[in-house]
Amino acid sequence: MGVKGLTTFIDNNHQQYFEKHQLHSTKVVIDGYGIMSKFYFAHNIDPGNHGGEFQNFYSHAADYFSNLAICGIKPHVVFDGGYDMDGKKFETMRERCRQKIGIVKGIIGSGRGYLMPTMASEVLKKVLRDLRVPFVFGDFEADRDIAVLANELSCPVLGQDSDFFIMDIHEGYVPFDSIEWENLVPCSSDTTDEMTTHDSRLGPRSSFIRCQRFRLSRFCNHFQVDACLMPLFASLSGNDYLQSISLGGFFGATKNIHQHRADQKQHPRRKGQNKFCELLHHLTFYSALPDCLNEVIKHVSPSHRSKVRTALQTSCDMYDVSQPSQVCDYFKADIVDLSSNPLVLDHGIPVPFLRQLHLGEVPTMCLNIFLNRMYFVGTQIENLSEKRSSARADELLSVLYGIMLTGVPVDDGGHNKAITVDIYDRDGMDLRCYKVKPLLEVSSFGAVLSFTKVFQSSEHQRKLFLLAVLEARDVNLDRIPVNFQLALLVTLYWFKRAEPTVNRRHLCALVLSWMQGVAWCKNNAWRLQTRSGDVGFDKTIHWPDNEIRSVLQNFDSLTTRKRSKDLDLDACHSFAQWVSCYRAAEYINAALSLVYPRNDMTVLFNGLLLHNLFFRLNELHPDHHPDWVQHSLFLHAPYACGLSQQIIAFFDTNLGDLFQARQEASPHPQMATRGRGGKQARHRNKRGAGRGGRRGQRHGGMKM
Repeated sequence: MGVKGLTTFIDNNHQQYFEKHQLHSTKVVIDGYGIMSKFYFAHNIDPGNHGGEFQNFYSHAADYFSNLAICGIKPHVVFDGGYDMDGKKFETMRERCRQKIGIVKGIIGSGRGYLMPTMASEVLKKVLRDLRVPFVFGDFEADRDIAVLANELSCPVLGQDSDFFIMDIHEGYVPFDSIEWENLVPCSSDTTDEMTTHDSRLGPRSSFIRCQRFRLSRFCNHFQVDACLMPLFASLSGNDYLQSISLGGFFGATKNIHQHRADQKQHPRRKGQNKFCELLHHLTFYSALPDCLNEVIKHVSPSHRSKVRTALQTSCDMYDVSQPSQVCDYFKADIVDLSSNPLVLDHGIPVPFLRQLHLGEVPTMCLNIFLNRMYFVGTQIENLSEKRSSARADELLSVLYGIMLTGVPVDDGGHNKAITVDIYDRDGMDLRCYKVKPLLEVSSFGAVLSFTKVFQSSEHQRKLFLLAVLEARDVNLDRIPVNFQLALLVTLYWFKRAEPTVNRRHLCALVLSWMQGVAWCKNNAWRLQTRSGDVGFDKTIHWPDNEIRSVLQNFDSLTTRKRSKDLDLDACHSFAQWVSCYRAAEYINAALSLVYPRNDMTVLFNGLLLHNLFFRLNELHPDHHPDWVQHSLFLHAPYACGLSQQIIAFFDTNLGDLFQARQEASPHPQMATRGRGGKQARHRNKRGAGRGGRRGQRHGGMKM
């Protein structure tokens, strides 16, 4: 939920509320989405400007968890689930969506800003799977589940959320910003001034990580406030549940209450005292939550008392860590009994499907569509003067809506109103709600498969359905490595529908980036010492060790940012459309219980590399493309060269005349002007064909 301003308030009095701590030989519970933001934005990773730097992201995340292992720390990661059904966070989510559009505008204008790539969570889940770090998704917001699990495991919480300052976490809360995780300290160091805990069952001490730990008891002792009142403190301070309710009457009467209480406690006024101090001072007069809550309600207008009481009680319950959480069961048993889960009992979600949601196999978007008929589309770096990039995936997403809503009864008050889904995405530079109807029938297949019956359908039937959705039932994938099959189908879909249109250079840049991705992924598997059988990429792709090293070395100069002005909006927009199409197809694939293998975004999309390849192809005359690819990118790498040629031939076969026409209609590459604005690029596209319209020629066995 978050209490606005509380983190700053506590940080400003850091020495009073925190204690130095040595983190080692213990379990920890980690806020999944919190650590994702920490990893991505804290390590000079290209800040979302090119759609995602997933190899760097993966490396930093893997290093973090590797360091935890060195210190004998066993992490348990918990992610938020779907949107809460009460709608209390709707305004907060809508405002965040608006802010992200503003961030995109700022990045386009100045190159500064931070935007989380839409597929980052898929990469973090891969890190956790590869390193065998247990993780789970809650049904809804998971802050309370995280605290309950930490208390059950008798360990601290690692996160970046002000709600953890409020919950009674027995072993404390460690903010990410206080963790010096890159600087492991040998246990022989003189650290007698630091607090430490040690669980001998987790192995001997070797190193530890310095951090700062917050304990609620220390905070409450400082203000002489009973810990049981902290949920009310957070609620009255203003969180997502109370932001729209006026409590001005209560705050206005606070001073008078203090002056007229005969048993008033004496507390010294503190310099710089703000609303938090005032409220905490008032709470010192109470020792029980019900009594204090009743006092609050007395100062609310009678016409609003019922509403405020309900809102306050609901908000306080969100901080109650005394009640059990089903999240804990996933860390104790392989199979969790979900038969009593409200999503099963009250909403009819099949147990196998809910289990896949909890394990991160199915995106939480599916839950949002089913329960709330609502979804906030992730913002990407794109040309704001063009139609939103996600529009290219609207038809695919409407199929996903159909999967989740087929057969769902409509509560329409007696009116035969069709089901629609509210999709929030940009319209120009504003946020707009699009009403989208689920697609209930797919051409060349028939009725959409319902998620309630997915597990009753054969894998062959589910695959035929997905091929029909992608309009690829006649596409021959026999010679394509299995981990590339879905990506190639999506790329065919995108190439035909991208607007503005894309050409052969866009597609070749994608394919070349995939070859570097395969080499990186296989090299990364060795770096991680193949702790899991899932590390690496398609096991049918066999490249010699020296070839993997050659590919990485040959591509190295293209993986770094050389200019301050290398953001081409037209290229960003085109590749953002590819990401939108791929994400939609991958989500459908997940809802169908993975008829194609789960793909690896560290292979399929690395924005800076992709843009550099595209720019280089633009700079070279098409006659020179084969020579550059053969003798620069694939020098001493015949297997990678052969695989890229095989994939390009696949596109030649399946795109046919369209592929040729796009190449002939594209401008001369040397006429392309790199820059941030979209006007020059749009002007180029209107010039028509130039000398560079010739089709790539064979050279040294490579066709581009």
